[in-house]
Order: sequence, then C-alpha cells, then structure tokens
Amino acid sequence: RFMLAPWCYRSENRGVYHDFYANYRDLSHLYALFDAFDNGFTVNDAVINGIDEVEILRLYRDGYLVPLR
Repeated sequence: RFMLAPWCYRSENRGVYHDFYANYRDLSHLYALFDAFDNGFTVNDAVINGIDEVEILRLYRDGYLVPLR
C-alpha cells in the first residue's frame, strides 16, 4: 500500500507540494485515488484506476509516495 508522503501536501489549485524539492507537481490525476483509499492504495488499485505501475513506483522513488505496512 502507498499514500502521499507526510512531507507532501495536496493543493487543489497548484498540485502536490514536495517539501524537500520546494516545488509543486501536477498529480491531480491521483486525487481520486487518494480520496477513495484513505488507508493507502495498492498498485492494483492504481492500475484499476488507470494509473500505470511504473508511475506509482517512480513517484515512490521521487519521494511523493510512501509505502505502508
């Protein structure tokens, strides 16, 4: 399971702010996924919602998503 990293926050108007990069990134295509899965989402949940596994893993590597146990 993954969720938005605690050092990131979602702005409805500007995208997702990453505190370490000090910038915004448009991840609005993930908002429905964040809203639907309060306790984190799986890669399969993302794929079902049209988001590629490669993108999820890239966002994890880039520090926008964190894994949950």
